Amino acid sequence: MLTQDLAINNPSDFEKVVALKFQRLGYEVIMPPANTKGYDIELRKDQECIAVQVKNHKVKCSISHVQKFRHFLELPLASKFTAGWFISASGYSKPTLTDVETEQPPSFRLGTFLIDSISWNYPKESSSPETEEIEDRDIKYIGIFTCKGGVGKTTVAAHLAGAFALMGHDVILLDLDPDRNLRKLFLQDSEDEQGDASLFVPPISKNGLGATITVLNADQWQQQDYPEVKIVICDCSPVLTENPKSLVEKFDYCVIPTTLNPLGVSKNGDVIIRTFKHIRELNAKAEMFALINNYISDKAAEKRNEVLLAHLKKSLSKYTATDPNCKFIDPDAAKIRSSNALLYWGYHIVEGTKPQLAFREVAGKSYPRTDFLQLAEYLEDHTSIDKLREKESNFSQNGKGQSLQQRPLMAISNYERVTKAIQSLCLGLYPFVTQELESQFGKSWLTSITPLLEGDHSLKRLPEEILKEDVAAQLRVINRQWEEVFRKTMGRAERSLVNELSDTRNKWAHGNNFSTDDTYRALDSISRLLNSISSPEAESVDSQKQELLELMYR
Repeated sequence: MLTQDLAINNPSDFEKVVALKFQRLGYEVIMPPANTKGYDIELRKDQECIAVQVKNHKVKCSISHVQKFRHFLELPLASKFTAGWFISASGYSKPTLTDVETEQPPSFRLGTFLIDSISWNYPKESSSPETEEIEDRDIKYIGIFTCKGGVGKTTVAAHLAGAFALMGHDVILLDLDPDRNLRKLFLQDSEDEQGDASLFVPPISKNGLGATITVLNADQWQQQDYPEVKIVICDCSPVLTENPKSLVEKFDYCVIPTTLNPLGVSKNGDVIIRTFKHIRELNAKAEMFALINNYISDKAAEKRNEVLLAHLKKSLSKYTATDPNCKFIDPDAAKIRSSNALLYWGYHIVEGTKPQLAFREVAGKSYPRTDFLQLAEYLEDHTSIDKLREKESNFSQNGKGQSLQQRPLMAISNYERVTKAIQSLCLGLYPFVTQELESQFGKSWLTSITPLLEGDHSLKRLPEEILKEDVAAQLRVINRQWEEVFRKTMGRAERSLVNELSDTRNKWAHGNNFSTDDTYRALDSISRLLNSISSPEAESVDSQKQELLELMYR
């Protein structure tokens, strides 16, 4: 039996309990230096070197946390590890298990820690293989608050979290609004209202780990359960009394979004002042910032904006003069511009797709991403949030202990990257597809698939030319001939990749824009499929994928 006097509720002690369990199973246990990121325990036995990530959360582990660990295992920094095991004290959400079971990552395990054993959720097994108090952390609480609805409070909360995640911070989003819109927007399964609400934000630098955004209700937030989190953003209810007093008292900063409405500039000023006063009644230390949301930046609006801003500043000036910790953010310093991306954010719910932020690039740019990064930068420059960076461990370092130099952005768009990768996929798939077809049908293989290419005859190309030059035709043939031909040499994971890449190719063919996240996923999926058939073209795509990981946002 395990030592019962260890405090399992304490994440640090929970790691020790897990380590003790593996030690008793005959593994050499190596605990990495304090603040090491990416993994918590190193296990060694014979030729194995296993990275173990441990989570002691109150709620089931989300897909974003598992994706973050899997991403770490793919980094050069993790090259010494032969396997990765993720151990949870509370199990896993259904989307998490579905995601891992679909992709079937090699040398990877998901386990749930029990008192006397480890139950393996993936691969499914019944038992384990033979195989101090937490220090007080400088967590920053940010409230997104206003006494008036309809000013974009939830959108601001979510995308400010996204900006901090891009900067490498894991973020907790607390949904305090009774409507629970924030939670709905981050659900991995829209039909499971109590399920996993989270998002993994890929890294922007070569050796970055990426970051997670996790949406919780107030009663689910336990500081000790998330030792890696240093930023908590609260999407507050417009009714002050509906927000837990204990949380409002913790606010270090509060952002009050407002709009430049010609009919309500003075009214908006009154709303901001009432918000300042309400929070100040419960919290004497919070720094508060009024922010212009949905800002019209057209040239034609410049003069009107100047007039409206002058009225708003005047209505706020008397109060801000009496409370130096209440400030108005001039739009020249930070603002959230009006954009279709933000207007239609949440459309993924209608489409039935996975949650995403409105950071998708259009013509190589993303105004929402730029605006929210600028807001995060403003808060860093005008508060003590920047000190969090100083406390981050130097995980991304070279052999001499110096921080890696930031690398310049490549002068190539995400669409061009996907184009190059699709070209490599076409070159790599063609010899494999023809070889498998000929193996099954002999010299008549081309005749057997010609009906599948009839839709392309308007291009006035021979069927063999179509198959050689069009990756859509190749993917279609694999799908239609799966049972008779391709299932003999490809597995479920490869078929899932074929279906996914068919959608990616259609998106590309219609000229749709690709976010950095979309682009990395496309390159990764193409790489996986090409590697599964041992195509030499995989090396080119792997190189493109690595280049994308090295990019830094401006």
